[in-house]
Amino acid sequence: MFININRVLKLGVALSLIVVNSIVVLYIGRDRFPLPEWFSHPISYIDGLIDHKNERISQQNLTFENSKKQQNVEPRVSSKQASKKTANANLINHTELSASDAVCSDKRPKSASKQIYTWIDDSGTRHLSDKPRKIDSATPVSVIGTIRPEELSINYTGTHPPFSLQHKIESRVMANKALFAQITPKQLVKPITINFRLFTDVNNYSTYQKRIAPSVKSAIGFYASSINESVVMMNNDEQSVNTAVHEAMHSINRHWFGHMNRWLNEGIAEYAETSHTDNPLYNHWVTHIRKFGAIPLVTLFNANQHHWDTQRTEMYATSWAFVAFLMDKYHKTLSRLLQEENINGCNVINISDMERISSQKLSVLQREFDNWLARV
Repeated sequence: MFININRVLKLGVALSLIVVNSIVVLYIGRDRFPLPEWFSHPISYIDGLIDHKNERISQQNLTFENSKKQQNVEPRVSSKQASKKTANANLINHTELSASDAVCSDKRPKSASKQIYTWIDDSGTRHLSDKPRKIDSATPVSVIGTIRPEELSINYTGTHPPFSLQHKIESRVMANKALFAQITPKQLVKPITINFRLFTDVNNYSTYQKRIAPSVKSAIGFYASSINESVVMMNNDEQSVNTAVHEAMHSINRHWFGHMNRWLNEGIAEYAETSHTDNPLYNHWVTHIRKFGAIPLVTLFNANQHHWDTQRTEMYATSWAFVAFLMDKYHKTLSRLLQEENINGCNVINISDMERISSQKLSVLQREFDNWLARV
């Protein structure tokens, strides 16, 4: 008997398609009509495969979410715990996660394909270029000047502070927001939501801190940018307000400028703590600098995690001092630095950037900074 091979193959393919289609239809409709007993086993097997895959994906997502929560946390440690009665370690108020934990997530990596950049300058002219905008000493800067109160929203979770303490915190935060609005390019200013989570019980604070930022030790406050939360352990009114202002400033920085150089981020937050005083240039870091001096700017601008781990006091003192120097003498330079931070994504502002933006060689900038320190 003659068998047509092509016809058999076509029939086999057709039957296979019918079987596969029937299985799909039965699987999709398994909850709408009863299935034959013989079909329950393959359906269970398919469900098992899918559930196992989903469980694996969920575990991966959970791990990813937990890692995100540990990123970009800027904590504040207790001055009592940080003070060891050593000459150069008794003024440390803050610490951060290690470099391996801090991941810049504000912007996507640059595309390998050709990009066209566009921006509108302060005169309203639109620019098109195949290169990103470069900020220099000639870049015009127009600042916002004043900010409407409704552009700042402050929320509380955890312990709600007494009215008097809440008033102090919000007044200081608003004052700093208004202060830095005077040097912030207006196109960067946007509405801000500050979420405070306050604790009065150290055990509850410790439990929460270990869950959100497990690498932070002995802290009285930290800012977790991944969830936009400023967490404060309240010991007394003065400490509570100062810590809240510091962590709120990290939130403002993140909203307006994105990922920042650590010295600039911490310097601004440190400056904000005493900006309400009659002389904001007098800070607790002044006594330290008068006694031990500031570190060279080349070290500050090139600092890595090792520097922040081994020279923490000097790094914080000089960060505050250089921001105070810019606030006092070079508003426009600081404005352009903030503009550069906003557009450079995860890149770090380096010495050549500083020289380009300030239109001064580092040696000249260092000399002016030293002369300013001598008069503070």
